[in-house]
Amino acid sequence: MLEYWIWIMIGGQPVVVNDAVLAVMQPTMGWGVFGVDVAEQLGLCKHCPKDGALAHAIDEKTGKKYCPFLLHDAINPKWKTKNIVGMDK
Repeated sequence: MLEYWIWIMIGGQPVVVNDAVLAVMQPTMGWGVFGVDVAEQLGLCKHCPKDGALAHAIDEKTGKKYCPFLLHDAINPKWKTKNIVGMDK
């Protein structure tokens, strides 16, 4: 299971959202495929609409940073990518 938190704007205020994803949704290669390091290697970060330390999903157990856009596309959470806290580029 992946337990993570992310900063989301709700009602004009930044709020920490805690969420979890069941292990059955884990990709064959593990959760690391959504990592910031993978996104950087693929060149996705330079095209990201957000900037800043708060614009990542963070693994509660390990502190690993995940690309919120890759993670969102894979798990389809209730939060929206347009509400991710971070400075617009």
